Amino acid sequence: MGIKFITEKADKFDQKTDKAFEDQIATGNLFSGMAETVQEIFRCVSTNGELPEPGTGVLLYDKGNQIDVVLYNKSIGNVMAPDARELKKLMEHAGTEVFTAQVVEFQMLSKTFTVQLTMPKF
Repeated sequence: MGIKFITEKADKFDQKTDKAFEDQIATGNLFSGMAETVQEIFRCVSTNGELPEPGTGVLLYDKGNQIDVVLYNKSIGNVMAPDARELKKLMEHAGTEVFTAQVVEFQMLSKTFTVQLTMPKF
């Protein structure tokens, strides 16, 4: 009688948050409704062997045929061609020839580094 009685009397346990969870899963975005913020990084190659440390501020200057990376008024590299095309579009949209950026990381063997814009996009 014990087990049979308990199973007959037992109520099915319903998790109180099941409905809310089902609604959340059914939405198109599982994350919050906030807009995504994208931080683009641009690959650069050193032209003189110098690699700036992460966190170093640099200028990205459009010289027409390439985009130079300038540190302390000295050109230390240039933005790689595929990334330079995207950066030129941003510069044209903003109506400027110079952006400020910050070095994110560097690769010693390939003498390359990545930078992230510090100016707001327009």
